[in-house]
Amino acid sequence: MDTASDKALQRFAELMIEKIKQVEDNWQKPWFGIKGGGLPQNIEGR
Repeated sequence: MDTASDKALQRFAELMIEKIKQVEDNWQKPWFGIKGGGLPQNIEGR
């Protein structure tokens, strides 16, 4: 028997999967790539 919480989590997962599939077709790389493995840096890249 599913609880209300289980039903809500299942619905949320379904919505997220649907959204990912929609965005997957139109995805473009952002203007700024990740340099330094995601470590903090200033705009000049130092």
